[in-house]
Amino acid sequence: MIMSPSETISTLFDSPKETLVRYVEVWTPNEDATRLTLVATQVTGPITRKKPKHKVVSVAKGAGLAGTAWQQKAVSIVHRDDVGQLDRINVRSDHDLTAVLAIPVFFQQEIRGVVVIGLGDGFGAAEIWTRDDRDELAVSASHYAGLESFEFITRYTRFPKGAGVPGRVWQSGLPYLLQKLGHSDSFIRSFGNDEAEIGAAIGLPIGHERGFPASVLLLLSSTATPIASLTELWECEQSAVVDAGMPVARLIGVTRIAGGSVSVGSGSSPEAWQSELLQKTESAGQPLLVTAEEAELPTGAKFNLSIPLFKNDVLRNVLNLMF
Repeated sequence: MIMSPSETISTLFDSPKETLVRYVEVWTPNEDATRLTLVATQVTGPITRKKPKHKVVSVAKGAGLAGTAWQQKAVSIVHRDDVGQLDRINVRSDHDLTAVLAIPVFFQQEIRGVVVIGLGDGFGAAEIWTRDDRDELAVSASHYAGLESFEFITRYTRFPKGAGVPGRVWQSGLPYLLQKLGHSDSFIRSFGNDEAEIGAAIGLPIGHERGFPASVLLLLSSTATPIASLTELWECEQSAVVDAGMPVARLIGVTRIAGGSVSVGSGSSPEAWQSELLQKTESAGQPLLVTAEEAELPTGAKFNLSIPLFKNDVLRNVLNLMF
């Protein structure tokens, strides 16, 4: 019997794998854009999350990891050896995190939110690629889990516009999700003697500079510990901005990767729950974290993180990370 895409997705959560992302926060600015407020927190795995001592947690620009990403308008990475930065999150989530990323989400030059993700032990990587003095992309900050050979190679790797996943995102200003890296001409680096099999790369444009993204965030997802149980990059129909200041969008195509060896087709039509997630994200105009109690998700899924990706004033893509 041939299963439908929704039935195949549901099988991911029957015996879910541990994901590299162990902790997620969503921060959004207040009305006068003077402070960021923590609006949602979730952890992966069968543990009980410790709730913060205060009902409302907020930070000013430059304060904490989220406030730093907000002020600098750039992705921030903190590693395990920076104990002071990680203490608050580790205490709250009960996870021994190896690194934490804060990712600003833009609408034109305005930051609509900051997504904080905590990474655990496993196999995978997060890289920030920025323009160097030769007008090429080089890694300016990174975190590697179990990829020592790949990390070494990356130190000497540069990408011109259009080359590799970072160069493609830099040239187009649009996100890109690449599967089956070992069989793709778009992925030119080698994993050498590393134990992990990296199954997919997710490239996200961050900010704006001279008509191009100011940087590119590249997430490398392994089959052993994938970034998320399910990752979807939805392409949205282009449309003009309405009076409310937000575009009207419609899901028209998806590239999808799943944890483990599950293969899910691409280019599928959206299910009702996927359209609902887009509508909620589009209406908010901000990153959105919803639980299975708050929205219809595939059976067994606990929560979903939706990140809207704008180019100029048009919603072009939505990245869904489901756990």
